[in-house]
Amino acid sequence: MKSNYYIFGASGHAKVVLDILLSNDISVSSIVDDNPKVDFLLSIPVVKTSAFKLNNSSKFIIAIGDNWVRKEIVERHHFNYLTAIHQKAIISSFALIGEGSVVMPQVVVNAAATIGIGSIMDPVKYQGLSHFLEHMLFKGTNELGTINYEAEKILLDSIEIYYDKLGNTLDDEDRLEIQKKINGINVKASEYAIPNEFNKLM
Repeated sequence: MKSNYYIFGASGHAKVVLDILLSNDISVSSIVDDNPKVDFLLSIPVVKTSAFKLNNSSKFIIAIGDNWVRKEIVERHHFNYLTAIHQKAIISSFALIGEGSVVMPQVVVNAAATIGIGSIMDPVKYQGLSHFLEHMLFKGTNELGTINYEAEKILLDSIEIYYDKLGNTLDDEDRLEIQKKINGINVKASEYAIPNEFNKLM
């Protein structure tokens, strides 16, 4: 029987989410992406959004680390949501985990805690760990996964500067503008990336 579980976003973060789902014996039918750069991700077929046929029983996890982009997708698509909780996470039976959330290993959610819909939960001591691992495990080195590291590094350094600025900015509108700049630079940096080069070497 075909699975009705899907992941939206064919990025490195999708690999992290997919690994959590598979470790819980949840099979994923396909990964949906607006502009896919690969046909498969960890052996799961990648389908362009425009070619995907949504049905009422389909359930999704949005596997995009950027909060702004994830919010935009939620507002654009009306999905039913699936939740991914790593087996090594500790969740109180009195906690409420919103649909579409991703809970990473070593996370502790105590009694009476409420996790909003579509959240990404990292261990408290390692905020941003899943995004960091995504980069370390799937996005290459100065030789692997890039066509021009020197040019790419200029953009990556700019992203780091903007993230530092974002961390020191409290105004919501200013934060939104910074996030938009980060997204724009990310798009430019991705032009230097070679998708799945590591997988081809295995």
